[in-house]
Amino acid sequence: MATKNRGTGTSPPGALEWWTGGSRGYGHVALSAGSEEIWTSDLIRQGQIDLAQRSIVSQKWGLSYAGWSRDINEVKVLDSLSQETTMIEGCDYSYARPNLSCLFSPPYNMRFVVRYVQNRPIEKNMTAAETKSLAAAGFSIVTVCQQGTSPMLDGRNRGIELATGALKEATTCGMPAGRPIYFALDIDPNAFTTTQWTACKEFLGGAATVIGLRNVGVYGARKAIDILCPGWAPWGWQTYAWSGNVWSVKAQLQQYKNNVTICNENIDHDRATVTDYGQWKPGQAVPDTIRQLNEQDKTFLLGPFAQAVRF
Repeated sequence: MATKNRGTGTSPPGALEWWTGGSRGYGHVALSAGSEEIWTSDLIRQGQIDLAQRSIVSQKWGLSYAGWSRDINEVKVLDSLSQETTMIEGCDYSYARPNLSCLFSPPYNMRFVVRYVQNRPIEKNMTAAETKSLAAAGFSIVTVCQQGTSPMLDGRNRGIELATGALKEATTCGMPAGRPIYFALDIDPNAFTTTQWTACKEFLGGAATVIGLRNVGVYGARKAIDILCPGWAPWGWQTYAWSGNVWSVKAQLQQYKNNVTICNENIDHDRATVTDYGQWKPGQAVPDTIRQLNEQDKTFLLGPFAQAVRF
């Protein structure tokens, strides 16, 4: 049990979370992911490691939460707060136009906004003037294409159609080349048939002929992310809906709370789990990490590697 460097209040990502009790008195230990979430084994799936709400440990196993620490038996796993990293907070919205200064400032500290293209009615979609205002306020933009809840089930031609329109709208709004477009699958996919999953893959394949495979993303539940990423869509944005309290490790973005009123508007809360999650600003080139791939790397990743991981 940790004896020094014990923390109080909300645990930082990377800290150890402790519980006491259990039938044998062993308790439990997990790794903090921040935002009241943990990486833990056996809680959601036996023999598997999942990202879950911290409160589920006590609810499911009846253990008592004992706090968090930076060490285990006086061996530090975190040296200092300055070395700890956190997920990047952001949001998405359609009709709303929240106060950007409010979103950017504490306690929200948001740094990106996900905005629509190809949505209906068109008032939901981003505009060039809006993306300039977002960038001026310090926000990056992420692009999502949504028209209805399940256009992916319409197959390849629908993918070509939506990707063509989405690329045109996003480019007009200042999105540079090399940034992904997330295509929304906004329904419960857990009971999908093989035929329906095939239609989704064909949709994404059609979209890839327009924007390139490396720029294809998917928004959806955990099962959609697990099945379609990265082979059919290298970029994943997972919603908590229909996901059974399990986060896929394949998703760069997580939508973890919907319909929240802050800064005088109704928005959805999102967070990025990596530094490059497809964000952009008008007139700004793609991150160096993308440009550093040489042509041989790109050919392998988008060809044999992509084919190998498709399932």
